[in-house]
Amino acid sequence: MDSVNWQLRYTTITTHMTFFHQAAWSWDRRWGWGAMLLPFVEQSNLYDDIDFHVGTAVGTNVDLIRRPVSVWRCPSDIGPQSFATTLVGAGGLQIAHGNYAANGEVMAGLTSVSLSDISDGLSNTIMLGERAWNPDPAATRFTSAWFGTLASATNAGTDSIAHIELLPDRPINFWVGGGNCFSSFHAGGAHLALGDGSARFVSEDIDSSVFAAAGTIAGGEQTSL
Repeated sequence: MDSVNWQLRYTTITTHMTFFHQAAWSWDRRWGWGAMLLPFVEQSNLYDDIDFHVGTAVGTNVDLIRRPVSVWRCPSDIGPQSFATTLVGAGGLQIAHGNYAANGEVMAGLTSVSLSDISDGLSNTIMLGERAWNPDPAATRFTSAWFGTLASATNAGTDSIAHIELLPDRPINFWVGGGNCFSSFHAGGAHLALGDGSARFVSEDIDSSVFAAAGTIAGGEQTSL
């Protein structure tokens, strides 16, 4: 099985066309596209327990965001199920680890992109990609788990990455485990999911302009991965 779980790919695309029009997020409370998908990946109980009226790291939500969800984990990833972090306004937290971040142009906060808006072609547009755990114990640790971004009543965190901007100067594996690029422990590249629900392994040596073009929805570029 490829590393972008088929259930997650399929649900992202089909749900995009129905219930959530765009699995973006509740911006001020930082619930991400993944939280919106929970009922569609056999996680209705977790979804029903969430208090969407407050931030991800507020009240009873603190106990929920530590729960890992298996479809958000790549089998090759070496990270733990959860890890400790801190957030102003919330104090010490234990949060779930996860490996899948969305394309920011399609699924960032406050977006309202529908599949019909992707005029560059669904098979040429990246929706999701892997983002690996940083093995360096001295490094800042990041997660791309199901809940989105950490948010207390007063602050938002930077160590939970819901989406990534695809830029020419941030190629695949530019910073393995970092917060600003797709990355994996697969040799030579990472698995990405496209708008048509397919997934493919994309080389870290892909032409930077082609990679950036695959991140736009209506750039008019004549390229394909």
